Order: sequence, then structure tokens, then C-alpha cells
Amino acid sequence: MVLSLEMALQDFWQNTAPLQPALVAVSGGADSLALLHALLRIRPDYPALRLAVAHFNHHIRAEAASEDALFVEAFCEKHSLPFHLGELDVPALAARRKLSLEDAARQARYAFLADLAAQLGFSLVLTGHHADDQAETVLLRLLRGTGPQGLAGMARLGPLPPSSAALKILFPLAGTTPVLLGRPFLPVWRHDIEAYAGEHRLNPRLDETNLASEYARNRVRRQLLPLLEGEYQPNIKQNLIRLADLTRTDQEWLDQLVEAEFQANAKYEFGCKFSFSKEYFVGKPASLQKRLIRRTALALGGLENLDAAHIEAALDLFKSPAVRRVDLPGTLVAFTAKTEVGLLAVPEASPWPSAGLELAIPGRVSGPAGGWQLTATLVDTDTPEGRWTRLKLGGPYHVFLDYAKIKTSLLLRPRRAGESYRPLGGPGQRKVQDIMLDAGIPRELRQDWPLVVCPAQADRPEAICWIPGAPLAHDFRVTPGTGPLVELRFEFLRLT
Repeated sequence: MVLSLEMALQDFWQNTAPLQPALVAVSGGADSLALLHALLRIRPDYPALRLAVAHFNHHIRAEAASEDALFVEAFCEKHSLPFHLGELDVPALAARRKLSLEDAARQARYAFLADLAAQLGFSLVLTGHHADDQAETVLLRLLRGTGPQGLAGMARLGPLPPSSAALKILFPLAGTTPVLLGRPFLPVWRHDIEAYAGEHRLNPRLDETNLASEYARNRVRRQLLPLLEGEYQPNIKQNLIRLADLTRTDQEWLDQLVEAEFQANAKYEFGCKFSFSKEYFVGKPASLQKRLIRRTALALGGLENLDAAHIEAALDLFKSPAVRRVDLPGTLVAFTAKTEVGLLAVPEASPWPSAGLELAIPGRVSGPAGGWQLTATLVDTDTPEGRWTRLKLGGPYHVFLDYAKIKTSLLLRPRRAGESYRPLGGPGQRKVQDIMLDAGIPRELRQDWPLVVCPAQADRPEAICWIPGAPLAHDFRVTPGTGPLVELRFEFLRLT
């Protein structure tokens, strides 16, 4: 029994992942506790193996969850392992984002692990998923109407799932560095892990939610799989795993092709939106279209809840000549416009400071909810480089302003009702809401979209200088006689 777990770990290090520091996700249950214990047993053979432990409290089980955390912490203290605790009110997150409790818990846990791994400088997270988990996952996805991607099940080593924009607010380092998710025990059955835990007297914690019938995975584990094994196919779990292995082999090759198409054709904007040229997208085979939708949802952190019916709904929408939108699970929205189609993830409201955000010149400021940053640079036009810079036109997210019109720092804040300004070269004042509409800024973002404002001065009231993605204000334009310039660069923090 001991050898089966230890051999699985040795096989993982030798054939799946190079030896490296690992952050071990430990709930206190038999699977993760056995993983950590087995890692400690093989560590003498791998002296370079550095371990740290992460435990996440979902606030689903009240006092029992706190006792789980204390249990794992005590185990770590006994074995001189670094212990890191994370927590979040997952039921509140599930209600706010319209997710099942299971999905919300998984997303929050992975966001915490990604954030912590980035803090510690680790690029590998290990979990205790095993063969029974794989069989249950494939069957669950099959019941929900999955495609080949879902039938491939869980990979033994692959990218940690990306975090949604909402969770990146809570775990800001999630996604900032590449992190792999390893599942060394994926070839190991649950009964072998439980036998190991008993043999080594680990006394794991019992999570009573694993027995609750309201969770779909529990019903599959405790009701459906035993029925299928007893009445239809005694090898159903082995067959499901074989299906996953065969599908994954083909899927890995297809993923490379889809990734190349995605990187070459997906346009990323606004920190939460991916779009494709409508002409490009509708001209592709349906199989590629579906995979591009899945890849886009993955980048936006909404893939877990997307099934085949949702993808078909998005495809039907993309064929429409009208400007329309369709709500997808979680915060995802599919949209079609005159020349583009795509997905966006609706962000939660940004907690702007009441006084706005000051942007020094030179200086840099990040959005209150992350996702973007704005950099200001002072350009001396008396230098040859500065004189050449003055002739540059910039773009929707890169502009030059007349510093003499500003004199001090700038201010960033959200729009106010009824505001207007004169766009560069325009005949007169236009409402901010109309300018944002023409610039293609999604309506879900407009209320919290940043305006670059010149604070009130002795000879002039507060004035809008620029809306990133929209035209510069005419009054702050650069002319042949302009002296020092302010160069503004607005950048989105790219999702995976």
C-alpha cells in the first residue's frame, strides 16, 4: 500500500514534472493529507524538494472549518513545514456571482493558490486528486453535455485555472506568474489512499459536505456510480478513465492549433473582453468556433460553468446580423456587433476613492479594481527626441497632451451624470456617455471607466482631458508651438 502512493510520486517527478519547489494544497482530508505525508516520506531521496502547505477556509462549515485549519497547521508544525492559511466567504461569493457553491469554492480556492504561489515564488501547486475523482469528473461533465475538452478530464500536470476579474480583486497576484497544477495521485484509487492513511494513522478530518446529497458530485459518487457498477458495467470507472486518457491525447494536439488561432486573432480590451473579427470567426469551421469560445471563456475565468448548450447559444448569437447579447453562466456575456463577436466577463463595481486617484507627472497609477494601469511621462520638446515625439499621433490608448494646459498632476475618476467635452477635431461638446458608446466601451464598464481630468485651476474649472479608448479633449491637443508634453499610456493587464 505504501509503495503505490510513493511510486506514484516518484513517477510524477521522473516522468511528468521536473523536481521543483511545490505548494501542497491540504484540506485535512485523507487525499491531501496522504499526499503531504507521502511527500515527506520520499523527501530524503529528493533533498532539493522544498515544500510549503496551503489551506483554504471556504466558510461553508462554520466551526468545523476552523478546526480543519488548526489540524493542518498542527501537522505542519510537527513536521517543520511552512503553513499558509487563506479564507473567503464562499457562500456570499456564490450568491453574488450566481454560481453553485461547488463552483464558487473551486474558483476561490484556485485563485488563493495562484496568489500564494506568486507570493512565494513557486510555480507548482500539488493537489490530492485521484483516479476516482477523475472518473466522477468525466461522468459529471458527460451528464452536463460536455464536448471533447470535458471528456479529457483532469490532466496530471497542466496550467492552474485562471482567476476571474472579480477574484483577482481579492487575490491580486493570481495570474501574474505562470503556475502549474500537478495531480500526482491521478493514477491512484481512493481505497489505496484511505488504506495508506489508516496504515500510517493519519486520522484525517472528515468533511461532512462530502456526504450531502445536494451536491451533484456526491450524488454521482454515492448513487450513480454504484448503480452503474452494479447493474450495467462493473468496470465503469476504469472505462471512464480510459476515455479521458484517449480523448486527452487528441485534445493536446488540437489545443496547440486552437491556441495559435486564439493568439493570432483574439483582440483583448478593457481588461475583461475578447473579440474576434466577425468575418474571420463566421468563416471558420464550427469545430474551431466552439473551441475558440471555450479558449476565450478560459481566459476570462468562466470555463468551468460553460456547457455545450451555452456554446451553441453563443454560436447562434454570432450568426445574427443585429447587435445583441446573451447572458452565459456566471459573469460571462456573449455579444455580437456589426463587425465583431466575442465574450466579456462583467466585472464587479470598482470601489473608487471618493476623491479619485491622483496621477503625478511623471507617475503611474493602477485601477481600483486592477485590470489596467495608466503611466504619465513628461517629454521635453527642446530635445531632438522630444521634437520628434511631438509629431507622433498616438492612438486610442496612447496620447500626448499640452503640459502647459495642465501645470500640475492629473486626476482619475469615474464619470458623472451629464458630463461632456469636445473631442479632438470635433465641432463642439458631446456627452461622455455618447463618446464612450462610439468608442466601443462595453456598457457594463462605462459607469466605472476612468476619466482623465485636469483639476480646477485659478483660471479654469475642472476639465476632462481624455477618456482612454476615446478621443483626446480638443482643448488639450498638441500644436506646432506646444512646449513640454505629457505622454499618457493606458495599458490593460492581460489575462492568460
